[in-house]
Amino acid sequence: MKESQNKILNDAYDNYSQGSNRHAYSFDIDNPQTKQNLLIDLNYLEDKGLIEITAHASGFVNFKLTSYGIDYMEDSLPEPISPITINQAPNSINVVGDNNTITDNYNNFKIEIENADIPEEYKKLLISFTNEIKESNISKKDLKSKVNNFIYEILTGTTTGIATNILSIFLSTFFLNLK
Repeated sequence: MKESQNKILNDAYDNYSQGSNRHAYSFDIDNPQTKQNLLIDLNYLEDKGLIEITAHASGFVNFKLTSYGIDYMEDSLPEPISPITINQAPNSINVVGDNNTITDNYNNFKIEIENADIPEEYKKLLISFTNEIKESNISKKDLKSKVNNFIYEILTGTTTGIATNILSIFLSTFFLNLK
């Protein structure tokens, strides 16, 4: 973590220690580079889950330490790294590296599979495969290979009608949940 980011956290924690969990910085409109650098640092800290930006305008930014940010400052925790999985019933959100983008809602996918008109053993297979992908930290290349192998196993291990039905449900549910 950069020195400027540590300074922001220290300032915010000092403010928190004095009884306020809100912290603000104002910008000099004539110095856009300083503003840009500060916003980059604040966005980084927010992406890491240490702060939450609560207000932002052309002349100021207001933020607060998150509970993790407070623990980070008090307990000297290691700097957070991605990926992070957030489980909030009934939603499960998988957050993956590079500026932490939200990718998919696995619970909706699981519900669609459970409601599908296919045999129970295939439902369990699809849910197991989905959970395996959700919990793993594999590259896109390995993920593609895993999906291809999974589809191949379905196609070669079942009758054509059931295989078509399983793939149809799997793919339609997957694409519908990407929006």
